[in-house]
Amino acid sequence: MQSFISEDKKKILWDKFYATERSGITAVMRKTHPRILTRDWGEIKERIKTDVHMQHWYDAVIAAAEKLVDAPPTKYFVNIRNNINDCSTEFKYNVIPVAAAYCLTGDVRYKNRVWSELENVGNWPYWGSNAYLCTAHILFAFALCYDWLYNDFSAEERAQIVAWTRDQGFNEAILAYEGVAEFGWWTRGYNNWNNVTNGSNIVAALAFADELPEVAEYITKKAAEGLPYSFGELSADGSYAEPVGYWGYAIGHQVKAMHALNTSLADGETLPECLDFSEVTGLDNTCDFPIYYNGTCGAFNYGDGALETVLVPCMFWLADFYNKPQYTWYASEYMDDCGWKEDCLAKNATEALLWYNPEHAKVKDVKLPLDKFYTSTRKYGANGISMRSAWSKDALVVLAHAGDGTAAHGNLDAGGFILDWKGKRFIHMYGRTPAGLQAGILYSWPNYHKREERDARFMYYHVRGEANNTIIANPEKDMPDMYYQYYAQLVESASEAGSAYGVIDMTSTNHDYENAKRTIALTENRSRVVVTDEITANKPSEFYWFANTTAEVTLSADKKCAVLNMDGDKMLVRIKDAPAEAMLEVVPAIPLETSPHPPQQPVIPENKLRIHMKNIQKLDLCVEFIPQI
Repeated sequence: MQSFISEDKKKILWDKFYATERSGITAVMRKTHPRILTRDWGEIKERIKTDVHMQHWYDAVIAAAEKLVDAPPTKYFVNIRNNINDCSTEFKYNVIPVAAAYCLTGDVRYKNRVWSELENVGNWPYWGSNAYLCTAHILFAFALCYDWLYNDFSAEERAQIVAWTRDQGFNEAILAYEGVAEFGWWTRGYNNWNNVTNGSNIVAALAFADELPEVAEYITKKAAEGLPYSFGELSADGSYAEPVGYWGYAIGHQVKAMHALNTSLADGETLPECLDFSEVTGLDNTCDFPIYYNGTCGAFNYGDGALETVLVPCMFWLADFYNKPQYTWYASEYMDDCGWKEDCLAKNATEALLWYNPEHAKVKDVKLPLDKFYTSTRKYGANGISMRSAWSKDALVVLAHAGDGTAAHGNLDAGGFILDWKGKRFIHMYGRTPAGLQAGILYSWPNYHKREERDARFMYYHVRGEANNTIIANPEKDMPDMYYQYYAQLVESASEAGSAYGVIDMTSTNHDYENAKRTIALTENRSRVVVTDEITANKPSEFYWFANTTAEVTLSADKKCAVLNMDGDKMLVRIKDAPAEAMLEVVPAIPLETSPHPPQQPVIPENKLRIHMKNIQKLDLCVEFIPQI
């Protein structure tokens, strides 16, 4: 086993922690298994017999298990970021569906496969505590497998699993909590790592509490002390400071910890106060955030966000816990129409089986508001706009970001927007979607996560304003094209039956602005989108307006209009009000001449719309997007 801590320091810490930190959890816990996320697989089996959604997810679990049962064991490897996040995540998704399949069917092939995966990973040289996210993934998977198959493992197998988990997992967690480990910043971190690591540690501590009671007391106490530091990213309106995909990652693990704490309680007992997270501000309505930040063909992928629709089973648990059946309706009925991709279904089906409440699915007359406006304060939640014509896959949807240039995973994308219609993304953002921009690649680029003015993050094309469907002014040679510490707020909004709008104050995005506002409106009985920029600069300025599209583009002779064609569905883009010189151009999706060209930045083989205007001090620019029906 590899570790960064000397054996002498380890001994001091292990001798110290037993008597000093206790949450009180072991005194109120059940002593039987299973107790993590479920107490009764029989009840789940009964639901599968009568509910179409449960049957669908059951089929997905079995299909995943069949693919994995005879596959080679998960291969250990260190990625280009010098951690094992890729293989630890792969292991988690390789073993949990197989464990669930065994619990649902009793097929001994699945049990044998679970043991072979645990044995394989238990003998890995290192569980990756230099990036403790990796350790957390492994601990979580080990905990579920140990708890769910406890009565089917032999005493020798159980003892070996406990030893692997203690030595490779809990040992490194304790060193981090005690402040000795070099990589223990996550223990009280302010971003999604906190929820994932501390949440997973709680789940694992509960699973092994009978065999390691002192460890369970210590881990749950320290994790409970650390988790509140992450709650600041969640606003009272339920929005999250990071891109919506990271919401699913963070809140999903928060829910796993909360549910595991509840299912592990003995009958008639209550949680120790330090472990009761039910009153966390914003958690009761946080599912609104992915609902309104999903379009009809993917998520709103601003910042480092991914395009995949954010649809996580924790929405079922939150719906049940806070009695909000609309969340169950969205995550089952509505999203069935939009479709889960096969890989997403395989990864999420086990938790969907655990958390879905069929009674909530009987609520069919859900009428969600068409619009949502987020106006959180800096570093707490989101600032942005969500408007749509209907809750259908063919709806016209516009989502816009205001936001904070200093937020985790944030880009220079204030005012950036996406536009969906007919199930197609006519105007898109990059996030980490195109080839070469996946997290495993771009997160390894030099200084990518550093956020000072001249750091590499703001030099990469996809991070800059010029790539994010917004407006910039006076770009300087090899400098960020927005002020990198901007804070753009939603300052005005309204929603009516046939229209809606939001106004983003973008003044802070450029030191040359005296006042800058972008208005995004859904007008004409919600049949068109209007983007209006009203900017007063402190000097005559050069402006660039951008909109990314993969559509086939046809420009009018005067270049005041363009038709976007996506597989026969057409949208008119029209300059409604603008300086006389303003014209639409179709240009390659490459950096401006004044922009840097880092060698790592991949070429994105597509075009974008651009409007270029010079020597203007007071700008009034209005562009309409009109679906052609």
